[in-house]
Amino acid sequence: MANNKEILKNIEKNCNIIVSKLELLNMAEEERDNLENELKKIKVKLDDDEITKFSYATMLEANKKKEEENINGKKKTWDEIASIVNSISDKLNELKVIYNKKTEAEGLPEINSEETKKEETK
Repeated sequence: MANNKEILKNIEKNCNIIVSKLELLNMAEEERDNLENELKKIKVKLDDDEITKFSYATMLEANKKKEEENINGKKKTWDEIASIVNSISDKLNELKVIYNKKTEAEGLPEINSEETKKEETK
């Protein structure tokens, strides 16, 4: 079993990873907005007869593919975040076990024990 410092460093590292994944999600949302704006510009070009219907359809297909990639990337990122959150939860439980072992030897209440709950309600 890892010691407290190793567990805390692991939790910190995983929290930093979550922050970077959230930044990726933010960039993906910005990209989605950019794709929507591109679609509007393409439609205007079609309406103004600057491009042909074939060109319009080709551009729509390319944007649709980018949008699908964007959505799939976001789904993958959310799955990764969920996995990391589960890992953090596991590490927190490890810390709880370590704490409870130490407090048991000293006669102090454990985390989530009935004594702790009673003290909290007073």
